[in-house]
Amino acid sequence: MTFSARYLTCILALAALPASAQQAFMPGVRVPGTINIQSSLSMTVPADMSMNPAEQIEVAQKAFYAMAQRQCQLVLDTLGETCQVTNLTNNADLNRSGGSFISVRGTVTMAVKLKNSAQKP
Repeated sequence: MTFSARYLTCILALAALPASAQQAFMPGVRVPGTINIQSSLSMTVPADMSMNPAEQIEVAQKAFYAMAQRQCQLVLDTLGETCQVTNLTNNADLNRSGGSFISVRGTVTMAVKLKNSAQKP
């Protein structure tokens, strides 16, 4: 019970990230001095049908959120001076045809202030 409660707490905390970002930024509205960058992400992981599917989906979504968070770091490493996630969507499915796997896909939208052109790699 403690194991699933910890995962649920992590998932709920991570889910609050896009919700709080949406309060500060209206979807589709550009933050002054920034550009919007959107990335589509998709991942598939094997599912163990002897385990609770809901818990496995939560673990997969947590990995998806971590992947989405790293998108800002990629932008900062290449062309951004600042980066903030402004919107995040995801869709998770358990598929049992052709083997059992969990698929999570979605998009992350970021407000990015670009580096000066002299600083670009």
